[in-house]
Amino acid sequence: SQSIALEIIKFFSLNADNQQQFTHYGLVFFTSDWEKPRFVEIPEGDALEAAFRERYADSVKTNFKGEDADEEDDFNFLPDEAESLYELLWGPIAPVVKGYKKLYLSADGIYHELNPETLFNPETNQFVIDEIEIQRLGSFKDLLLPQSEETQNKSAVLVGMPNYQMGVENQPNPQISPLPGTEQEVKQIAKSLQTQNWQVEALLAEQSTEEAVSAVKSPSLLHLSTHGFFYKNLEKPKLGKFLRLDRQQLAENPLFRSGLMLAGAERALSQAEIGAKEGLLTAYEVLNMDLTQTDLVVLSACETGLGHQHGDEGVFGLQRAFLLAGAQSLIMSLWKVDDWATQKLLTYFYDNWLKSGNKRQAFREAQLELRKEHPAPYYWGAFVLVGKG
Repeated sequence: SQSIALEIIKFFSLNADNQQQFTHYGLVFFTSDWEKPRFVEIPEGDALEAAFRERYADSVKTNFKGEDADEEDDFNFLPDEAESLYELLWGPIAPVVKGYKKLYLSADGIYHELNPETLFNPETNQFVIDEIEIQRLGSFKDLLLPQSEETQNKSAVLVGMPNYQMGVENQPNPQISPLPGTEQEVKQIAKSLQTQNWQVEALLAEQSTEEAVSAVKSPSLLHLSTHGFFYKNLEKPKLGKFLRLDRQQLAENPLFRSGLMLAGAERALSQAEIGAKEGLLTAYEVLNMDLTQTDLVVLSACETGLGHQHGDEGVFGLQRAFLLAGAQSLIMSLWKVDDWATQKLLTYFYDNWLKSGNKRQAFREAQLELRKEHPAPYYWGAFVLVGKG
């Protein structure tokens, strides 16, 4: 077999008096050639997570970014740091997957926040993207379901430039920063789709309400250019009041605490007003959407505008919600990247996808095209494609 599958499982253990909780990661590998799976444990899960949070983001955003985004060759990193991160995050995986052309990956824990393709192997002087093709799965049931054919129902709903200040236009010091660049992004994508005879509905500014988005019914493509949010701090009194939930309910289900900001979200956040459709579409509410015939959801510029932590629960909350709502696959960002880089990557992706009909191939080609212009993984590695096909 030329492919191998890996399921990453985060689990916990207690000390002798059942008090302190310790984090572990289990790596379960299997292929069609093996009689049984192989298991590798990473026992120091807490140290792994601490090192990841302290160093990976800084390495991608600083060491791998370069001083001037306009200089194509301005790409430097610290070799020791690159080697350390590769060994820490990919070291237990690399020996098992070596020699295979494709890896099917179902992530957990910090691996939701990590794009393994951005890790640099100091021995080969290559990134993981050069060594193996990785297909991220929502779960391994994606491999059991029949693969989707080329999109037949050419319908798209594109959401962008929400008027977050709708209803409180004159409020000083708004909490949510506007995203004017997403209007051009949506119009450009709409133009590309329409040249291929797609039926396109664009929801911009005041039209991009929670009511309009939640009522969307199974377009082939759902493209959302807006801020995301994830509330890590459960002490925020407004959130529980806003969602009509108590602290325990919020703690138990991250789907209540992650979501997307839409038109009117400023009023909701600043005044904790509770309405039928108030401007925040939580991941829990996404579960109620009908996306059973949706080939692809794209979350563009999905980054919190309020400075709250965007941890693995938040990333996973939105991912899980859209896939459980029926979407076959999802493109989303793991960190905030420059608007121009996002637009370039997505432009390349849509151009390639409309030509080939193969979204996974189109996405990989888009990454590689952007990498030719801007070699730093900060740019080409910010987005991932999760799911089928």
